[in-house]
Amino acid sequence: MTRSQCACGLTPIARLGQAYNEEAFRYVLERERRCAERYGHALLILLIDVKRQAGWRGRISGDAAAGIFCSLWSCVRDVDCVGWFREDRVAGVILTQASATLAPDIPNRLGQRAARLLMDHLGPDIAGRLHVRVLQLRPPKKRHHS
Repeated sequence: MTRSQCACGLTPIARLGQAYNEEAFRYVLERERRCAERYGHALLILLIDVKRQAGWRGRISGDAAAGIFCSLWSCVRDVDCVGWFREDRVAGVILTQASATLAPDIPNRLGQRAARLLMDHLGPDIAGRLHVRVLQLRPPKKRHHS
């Protein structure tokens, strides 16, 4: 555990919120994945990482992380989970309680909205270095036994 983390798995981010560290975030992700599978819901995961560029280390600095997490907190619900998917490299949001029948354009629209928020909060210099993607985990198809 680093100096910036507490035993509960939360990392303080600026004044506006907190984010789960990687271990806690992945624990919540697995729990939510199982819950979504059990109830037949989809699970959306928004990931933000640094674009692959020559000469770029691929880590998200503390200031950029604070801006990213503040941006994310401004657009998520209380039931969603914000944290590190991969510590200092990939920030994420677990968007819980999605329907099994999401419109096909929802992940794309969520990604575009997150990219706009990052641009507004961080400016084009930092936001332009970030890659935003939304993954949709669908529940497995029910098998019919004959």
